[in-house]
Amino acid sequence: MKHNSFTEQVPSNLLAYIGNRVARSYSGEVAADYRKADLRDHISDRMWAGMISEIASSFSHRIAVLDLGCGTGRYFHSVNNAERYVGVDISPGMLELAKKPVRKSVVPVRLVRGELYSIQFKPKSFDLIFSIGVLGDHIPFTVQFCNRVCSMLKPRGKVFFSVMDARTQHSEGGVKRKIALAAYPFLPQTLKDWIDAHIGNFMRTEEEVREILTTSAFQSYRITHTLDLDPNHEKWGRFWFICEAEGR
Repeated sequence: MKHNSFTEQVPSNLLAYIGNRVARSYSGEVAADYRKADLRDHISDRMWAGMISEIASSFSHRIAVLDLGCGTGRYFHSVNNAERYVGVDISPGMLELAKKPVRKSVVPVRLVRGELYSIQFKPKSFDLIFSIGVLGDHIPFTVQFCNRVCSMLKPRGKVFFSVMDARTQHSEGGVKRKIALAAYPFLPQTLKDWIDAHIGNFMRTEEEVREILTTSAFQSYRITHTLDLDPNHEKWGRFWFICEAEGR
């Protein structure tokens, strides 16, 4: 799922494993912690919300919105001009909290449980698709993912998503994670993919993000970085690429 394999199809059994692992991880106390974070209203969350709101308001008509990895509904309130809003997440615990988000949406939100690589919607059915805090962290960012998202965009539709920068350092995982990553460069790609899936090793370099977006079906794209908005790295706890793209 890293290096050359980001242009290839992610095997369905790996996607199922990743989805089950994420669903287990984001239940119970973890989901409750996310709701506590919603209440704290961190400045980085306000900045994400502001960027989503700006893109949504750039349309001259009411829009259909798809929120991939919606979690507890943290960004539902960011879109004021939606005629339809769909929130997708793999975690039942997070979706239960999303039924009562801290900040209410002005339109009803349809909640769907699903894995982001396999969730089914009609082609050309959304004006805006966004995903914050998911790609490069919980699931791999690949050409396959981009093309799937692009197929769901209406003509001139827009996407907005964050991809975790490989410069981010994960503190969790302990000794087993360190051993796996130390052996990683010497392993065959199939075993690397399984390690990536097991420990959530999906972060990308800028070169990889650009190659993925260039190879994908998107008509155009733009990449900025959280450091462009926060040069001293005070507002974001991790490093993220901020990607905007348009369909055909």
